[in-house]
Amino acid sequence: MRTPKEIRRKIKDLKYRHLQKLYKKYLSCKPENCKFNFRQPLQNSNDTIGLCIPKDPKEVNQPFWQGTICDIIDDAKSCSRFTLKFSKKQIAKQFKADLKDVETCKEKYKDIYLLEWVLEEKYSFFQKIFRLFKRKD
Repeated sequence: MRTPKEIRRKIKDLKYRHLQKLYKKYLSCKPENCKFNFRQPLQNSNDTIGLCIPKDPKEVNQPFWQGTICDIIDDAKSCSRFTLKFSKKQIAKQFKADLKDVETCKEKYKDIYLLEWVLEEKYSFFQKIFRLFKRKD
């Protein structure tokens, strides 16, 4: 049986790993991470295509700008306009908010939720099991 200290350490490690995965996902140079990339549905299809649409009206109205397709990683890497949608602070803030919300934590980070559930000390073991099954309804 693990001690509460060991469980807290495991929770801390899991939080660190999940946050690193989020950083890797949202801070990489991919079209979906650019604030200028928009998904445009294609006619007569369920598919979409990524378009680079700058938010600066002066740039859009210039005659030389004809639009750019930015649908693959190589497009994003070679784009001079590429700008990340989220910062590290925004990602960490959202992650902390997700962990505070019980339902979101339970859905997205089940491993952390279950270990924190084990550490709850105000309920007996049987009360914890009862609460776990009661929440599923």
